Amino acid sequence: GTNITCPLTIIAQTNVMATFDAVSKVKVGVTGFPALQDAYGSNILTLNGGVISMLNGIEVGTLKTNLTATVTLKGGYDKTYTSQVETTYLVGPVIIQKGTVIFDRVTVR
Repeated sequence: GTNITCPLTIIAQTNVMATFDAVSKVKVGVTGFPALQDAYGSNILTLNGGVISMLNGIEVGTLKTNLTATVTLKGGYDKTYTSQVETTYLVGPVIIQKGTVIFDRVTVR
């Protein structure tokens, strides 16, 4: 992750609370998933044009397709999912049994 400093000066006894939001490695629309295969198997995939977005540099796992649909894997997104800035790396095999998979800034290792 990224180290972010947050300087704070406390001059008296104080309660402090911090909230951190985890960024999903994989998204379909605005819905996050822990792994690529989970996103592929979701029922919202077709509602979002068959596009699965992935964070840059994160190894999101393998993919085994079984839908007769076209799916686009768009990788390399920054943590806000607004720009494709790098590449996403998939570890393990991609097995395309049915359908078509389009790779955009995705490298299979």
